[in-house]
Amino acid sequence: MAISDTTAAVTVANGGSKTITNSYTPEKTDITVTKTWNDANNQDGKRAGVVAKVTLKKTLDSTTTDVETVTVGTGDNWSKKWENLPVYEGSKLITYSVVEALETANGYTSDTTEAAEVSNGGSKTITNSYTPEVTSITVNKIW
Repeated sequence: MAISDTTAAVTVANGGSKTITNSYTPEKTDITVTKTWNDANNQDGKRAGVVAKVTLKKTLDSTTTDVETVTVGTGDNWSKKWENLPVYEGSKLITYSVVEALETANGYTSDTTEAAEVSNGGSKTITNSYTPEVTSITVNKIW
């Protein structure tokens, strides 16, 4: 956050007055999280049973607080964009991060179970993985 030095000359007639107004527009940022699935295109049909939530967190002066928690969709191409988030609070830089909690995993794992920092204007892709079940069969050929 920088404020540039500005000099302006204002002429005021005798007995007159002039109001000078300074303004500042706080810097804002957007954070996007996208979900991908690594499950052989939902081969075993388990994805619909997953209940996951993503939380946007902000850290300021070593104190982390939740900004918002959203429920993650189980379809392909799910994403959430948080817009117009402040970059500074009390002239101190805010650090944003996201974390996912699998409330019902249904055999899936997440690659973002701990807070992952997201740069201002950045994005994070969270991947849920599931190893499809395999089976084997024994075949006896009789001649």
